[in-house]
Amino acid sequence: MKTKEDIRKVLSISGATISNWVKTGLIPDYSSGEMAYSDSDYDQIVSDISHSGKLTSRANRFRSQQAVQELNTVQGTNSKNLLRLLLNVFQDHNADKSLSMLALCLVSMEKVNLIKPIISSKKGKYPAIESAHDEFTEFLIEWSKQHHQNDLFLLCETLRTFTVPDNEPDFLGAVYESMRNLGEKSKLGAFFTPSFLVNDLNISSSATVLDPCSGTGTILLSIVDAENPPKAIYLRDIDELALRIAKVNFAIFFKRTDLTVYTSCENALSWNCTKKFDFIITNPPWGASCDETTEKETLRQNPDWKNADSFNIILCQAIDKLNSKGKLVFVLPESFLYVDAHFKSRQKVFESEAEIKLTFFGNAFKGVQSKVIRLELDKSKSSSVKIIRNKQQIELSTELLKENNFRAPAVKNQAEMQLLEKIMSKSHCNLKGRCKFGLGIVTGNNKKYLLHTYLPGSEAIFKGKDLGHFGFANPGSFIQFNPKQLQQCAPEALYRNPKICYRFISDKLVMVADCKGVLLLNSANFFIPPPQYNLKALSAFFNSPICSFIYQRLFNSVKVLRSHIERLPIPALYFEYEDKFEALYCDAEKGKDVKKELHKLSCFIFGICENDPDFEL
Repeated sequence: MKTKEDIRKVLSISGATISNWVKTGLIPDYSSGEMAYSDSDYDQIVSDISHSGKLTSRANRFRSQQAVQELNTVQGTNSKNLLRLLLNVFQDHNADKSLSMLALCLVSMEKVNLIKPIISSKKGKYPAIESAHDEFTEFLIEWSKQHHQNDLFLLCETLRTFTVPDNEPDFLGAVYESMRNLGEKSKLGAFFTPSFLVNDLNISSSATVLDPCSGTGTILLSIVDAENPPKAIYLRDIDELALRIAKVNFAIFFKRTDLTVYTSCENALSWNCTKKFDFIITNPPWGASCDETTEKETLRQNPDWKNADSFNIILCQAIDKLNSKGKLVFVLPESFLYVDAHFKSRQKVFESEAEIKLTFFGNAFKGVQSKVIRLELDKSKSSSVKIIRNKQQIELSTELLKENNFRAPAVKNQAEMQLLEKIMSKSHCNLKGRCKFGLGIVTGNNKKYLLHTYLPGSEAIFKGKDLGHFGFANPGSFIQFNPKQLQQCAPEALYRNPKICYRFISDKLVMVADCKGVLLLNSANFFIPPPQYNLKALSAFFNSPICSFIYQRLFNSVKVLRSHIERLPIPALYFEYEDKFEALYCDAEKGKDVKKELHKLSCFIFGICENDPDFEL
């Protein structure tokens, strides 16, 4: 007999997903009186789900075993072609990652005379590997003991026909990265770091430097030079094979095996290091799996954190491991600057009394949708915050940062920054804690519950795309409303109340006053403001270009969240002109174009010139 837990484990999904699928009828519940499935029922459920397409979503990407050859990790046609050939050779030799990389490392070191060509050992089954220094020789021999000698020799013989390019600082790492499948990299939250993200950085020759999530050493190979002593470079990673490759990488880089970089196989999520460093530079894992013990301990030490995301943990620990005038450089997702869950780590950064620089790179990782920033925290310089976007430097107000939950405004230039500061300095109130919010309906099975035409007993249900700035489009979906059958549904009384509906997925504010009590699908949400607010007037104000500008610059989001609406500033002067905002809404309902008048009125109550920003009207 099999249980729901068995289904959860074999499909690598959450218990909540199982519950939702049972509730919406995608899979059957236990038979009456039973607490398990029969073996035949279990097999049928697993088969049905596996072929349903439900497991191909982004949330289940950990299951992917498809090998990803990330040819963007190397530069130039010759390097890409060589990478393809090497992957084919490894496949032909049926070599695993460790054997493949050992052979490639040995051949690479042979060609720069760091080791003698390996020969068959007559005294034992292990190969005769010899470098100029015993400690490095022992490191290579210990690695080779994991593999059959003949397999290693044959693969080395084949690889000697290839020439590793000199212009690739981490070609070995690129090969290794190309051998790892997408599921493995997603689970670790680690992806190859393009050199352009860091190659403009400099490390003084006397400095100690740590990469706590080093992988094969890609980042520091792009930064250090021959003046940096190997013994001042510390590499830590959870991947022991990557660290072995890193040790070889730096031996080749420094052209010596007597002094090697320090490597330690450690999980940066449970940092036990007591040493402090002049530089800590890394691309930490984003959203890596965190074991239960580490997560509980992290949340115990930081009870205000909403989650224990891997890069938050590593970032906060790294700040504490800097010397008094040390510098930290982290490659992070842009969402770090805007998502509420990262508030506490942002606060630690921006309250560090150091110089902060935020450089925006956009979509820097192929196959990863998250945009990328580089965070630099320099304790040797006085407190300030600067954004570098499209090579323009913008000074940020620390007061505005604090007021905005330490989110860095997504302004395009200094003029926009000054405009935003002027807007936020205007006397205003907001809706925080004063509204009732409700989510649109999640059916759990749209094909089953949504109708394309009206049937007796059904009613219209509106999607986000059905909402315009001042009204609803003709409905394209209908539903026979039965809350008990639906996966997620607000109390019906909230839907039936007069309310303001808004698009959930949108890069601008789109709001509609609803006095008829319509139903909404989950791409649209709603709120009920305090009674003293006129629904149409408030909807018109939030529909103004200036409010969308504030939303875009303060929150930099394509999801309109409750916290965003609650923090939008409503100038004190708004209430004197509420009747005019209502009149503009009513004119728009009749088909009149009110955008320019709405923009002029909104700018007036904020005390700004309507021609200051380049608004899209």
